[in-house]
Amino acid sequence: MAQGHEPISVKNILEVDIVGYQAAQKSDHFSFYANVSNLKTDLDSYAFKFEGITSYDNQEVYEITYVYRKDSVLTTSGNYRIRAEAKGSLFITTDSYAFVKTEEVKTYAKNTVRTLSYYRKFDGRYYPYHFILQGESKATDSSTHSFHIELMSVEVNNKAEAKFTSRVPGREELLNIPYDSVFWTSNTILKTTPLEDDIIRDLGGGTSLEKQFDRYKLYEMSVHDGGKDGEKKFNWLREDSKGNRILYLIFWSDDFKSNLSEFERVKQLHQQYRNKITFVFVSLDDD
Repeated sequence: MAQGHEPISVKNILEVDIVGYQAAQKSDHFSFYANVSNLKTDLDSYAFKFEGITSYDNQEVYEITYVYRKDSVLTTSGNYRIRAEAKGSLFITTDSYAFVKTEEVKTYAKNTVRTLSYYRKFDGRYYPYHFILQGESKATDSSTHSFHIELMSVEVNNKAEAKFTSRVPGREELLNIPYDSVFWTSNTILKTTPLEDDIIRDLGGGTSLEKQFDRYKLYEMSVHDGGKDGEKKFNWLREDSKGNRILYLIFWSDDFKSNLSEFERVKQLHQQYRNKITFVFVSLDDD
């Protein structure tokens, strides 16, 4: 939010959900930087007002506003300094008393955080639909840092997941799975971000996902022999990556006694090709 504070993350915006997240313990002071609501634990510190009945999403809802009573702290000079404060609104259905919308504004000095939560009905129950977290803060150099992050659900699945009772499929079975072009042309993980082309280009050197898939299968079907034939794998990678800088990852541990000879060979490759290839040795030991 400001210099010296942690960056905004997905976890922060999930905590905007006052139904799913509530502070576990009563607090001594209202925290401007805490994302989890303390409405439930510190109920006596809030003043509520019933604004009446209004309409939201084609249904009647109660509108209730609230204000956190201004918190203050006694300074060494004998004066009281006002701390963070908050105010917001709750929209609750008149029939089932479910939250359909919440909004809150927290202020502290020249810093502000606004949160909005929306819930949508599905199969007779309400589920999180859209969260918004935004605000701005003043740094010590008088510059302003603004942020805005949103999280929206695209599907609700409240059915029990089927338990996997069969054996885990092996490498050969997984390699026989065909490339699903329909899935990758409609998948929302990549399609919902403008970085899609950049991601594909960075991961595959500009080639399509289908060609990357075929190249991976060709490689795996040719040299899927565990920790053996490391030099053969390396040469295949080098030929397949001509014109591109190669990142070569080596995972090792003192427990992998059978792979120590291959590890020594990789160190020799590092001495020979370190100007053309980036070698990264990753230790899996506890320390």
